[in-house]
Amino acid sequence: MDVKRKVLPTSGKNLYVVGCCLLIGFIATLVNHFWVFGSLPLPPKPQFINSLVASIVATLLAHMLYREATYMPGPRPRLAALSTLTICFSIALFVLFIFRIEYSRVVIFTYYIVDVFWYTFVAFYFRTRYLSHIGYFNDKTISRFSAITGIRLIKITERGYLKENALDAVVFDLTSDLKMGAWVNKSVNHFKFISTPIWSAEALAEQLSGRVDVSTPSQVDQSSNRSITRYVKVRAFFEKIVAVCVLPFVLVLFSILFILIKLDDGGPLFFTQLRMGQGRKPFLMLKIRTMAGDKPSDDVSSNSSAFPSLRITRVGRWLRRLRIDELPQILNILRGEMSWIGPRPHPIALSNQYNKEIAQYELRYLVPPGITGWAQVNQGHVNEINEVRTKLSYDLFYVKNISLRLDIFVVYKTIRVIITGFGAR
Repeated sequence: MDVKRKVLPTSGKNLYVVGCCLLIGFIATLVNHFWVFGSLPLPPKPQFINSLVASIVATLLAHMLYREATYMPGPRPRLAALSTLTICFSIALFVLFIFRIEYSRVVIFTYYIVDVFWYTFVAFYFRTRYLSHIGYFNDKTISRFSAITGIRLIKITERGYLKENALDAVVFDLTSDLKMGAWVNKSVNHFKFISTPIWSAEALAEQLSGRVDVSTPSQVDQSSNRSITRYVKVRAFFEKIVAVCVLPFVLVLFSILFILIKLDDGGPLFFTQLRMGQGRKPFLMLKIRTMAGDKPSDDVSSNSSAFPSLRITRVGRWLRRLRIDELPQILNILRGEMSWIGPRPHPIALSNQYNKEIAQYELRYLVPPGITGWAQVNQGHVNEINEVRTKLSYDLFYVKNISLRLDIFVVYKTIRVIITGFGAR
C-alpha cells in the first residue's frame, strides 16, 4: 500500500488529462502541416496513421509511467516528464525502425513536443496545489517527519471534525496513542472503514523519505527475500536483452574513447578491479580508466577522501561527470554479475571493513550490484563512515521495496544526475 503524493490528479481526472494531451497533439499536428508548412500536404495515409498510432501509444505509456513515478518517495525530479516521454517515444521510434514500418518524423516530433509542454504544465500546476495530508494523534510520533517535504501534517483531536477521505494516511502508534483515550481507537476504526491507510510512524517515514532506519533490526523477512529473488530473475532476462541491443553503439563509443585517452596520457582504455557481488561473491568489474598511472588499488586507504583527485585525467573528469566510465559494466551484466540498477559494488577491502562496522550492511548483497542505483542517485559518492550508513539506508530501502516502479524512478533520477553531475568524483 503506497502513500499517494497528489502531484497528478487521480481517478476520472486522469482520463481528462491524457485526453486533452492527445487532442491537442492531434490538432497541433494538423496545424503544423497546413499552417507552418503552408501548402505542404500531409504524409501518405499509411505513414500518417502509423505515426499517429505510435504517438498515441507512446503518450499513454508515458502517462502510466509518469503517474507511477509520482507515487515514489522523495521530491519529484524536475525532468521526470521530459525523461519519461523521451524514453517512451524513443521506444516507439525503435519499434518502427526495427520492423521497417513507414512513419512521419514530423508527426511524431510534433506529438512529442506537445506532450512535453503539456505534462510539464500539469506537473507544476498540481504540484503547487496538492500535498499529502497525513493525520496524527500524538506529537511524539511525528518528530521524524520534520525533514520530509511534500506533506501536510494534520493533528486529529477528540473534538475535531474530519471530512470523508480528507486524509491520505494516518500515523498511529499502538503503544502511546491508545493511552490518549477510547476516542483514538474509535477514530482508527473509522479511518479503516473509509479505507484510509493506517501506518506506523517508522513505516510511513520510510515510504516518504526513501530510506530505512539502519539502527533497527532488519525488516527484510523470508517472504520478502523470495519475492526479491523472483523479480531479480525475471529482470535479469530483460536486462541482458537491453545490454545486447546497446552493445554495438557502446563499442563504437569505446573506439572513440580509446583515441581520446591515448592522446590524453597514452595509458590503457580499461581497468579491472575485484568487487563484492550478490551473495558476497567477488567478481571482476570493468571500468574505463579515468586516472593517471596504474589502476586503483583495492586497499581501503586508496578509496578514502584523501585519495588525490589531481590524478584524474582531463578526459577522465568528463567521463566521470557523465558516468560514461561505467559503461564497460554492460559486459558484467551480460555475464550475470551485475544489473543496470542496484547497490553500487564496493571493493573487497572496503566491503569487509563496512561489514564489520555497520550492522545490516551485508543485506545490500541480497540483490545484484548495479551500474546506477537508488542510493547513488540520492546521495552520490561518499567516503566517511557516517555517510556510508546514510547511503546504506537508501540501499536497504531499495532491497526491501525493489520493483519495476522503483527501477523506473531510478532511471528518471539517473538522467537528472547525468545532466547535473550530482555525486560525480
